[in-house]
Amino acid sequence: MSDQTQRAGEVAGESHQPHSYPLSRSHSVLAVVVLTAACCMAVLISAPIDVSPFARSLVSTNVVSTPPAKAAFDARTPIVAVMSWFAAVQSADVPVVLRLTTARSQLSVGRARLSAAVRIVGATLGRPSVLQVEEHGARASVRLLVLGYLGSSSSPVSAEPLLIPVARGRAGWQIDDVTYLLSSAGAIRSPRAKGG
Repeated sequence: MSDQTQRAGEVAGESHQPHSYPLSRSHSVLAVVVLTAACCMAVLISAPIDVSPFARSLVSTNVVSTPPAKAAFDARTPIVAVMSWFAAVQSADVPVVLRLTTARSQLSVGRARLSAAVRIVGATLGRPSVLQVEEHGARASVRLLVLGYLGSSSSPVSAEPLLIPVARGRAGWQIDDVTYLLSSAGAIRSPRAKGG
């Protein structure tokens, strides 16, 4: 924009300054999820998967004391199962996600829908930070924050509280509620549906 055009706009009362609108915390979190999802979808459409923009959010499989090749399948404790499940979603490893999700939960949402949600969300899923675990026999609740990072930022830009119920079965501990994953996939799909 030329200086003359800018001055004419200012004289007419127009401001060419960017506007700032206060957002509620939930709108801020949704905005971060949508922005992150849009960036991820652009990468997925144009090139092989490069998760470097989400590197800070990715769960390291080194948090468990098993060999790295087996870490994604680890379900020895509620915490390890949750961390392994997040890592499997982030790497879009559908078979591991299914193995770490209860049959009851898979049946309630459908395997196809769950698998599609894993592929849609993938690396955009935030990093879990476990706050508390409560075990009651073969059931447990894992209270955590899902931390969202932008780029290589060392500080999270969002922290969404989440309570994940887990159940112990023959295969170890498994996630018993995938609502958060499905709602994240829906939030990512919404902007695409409106734009397309």
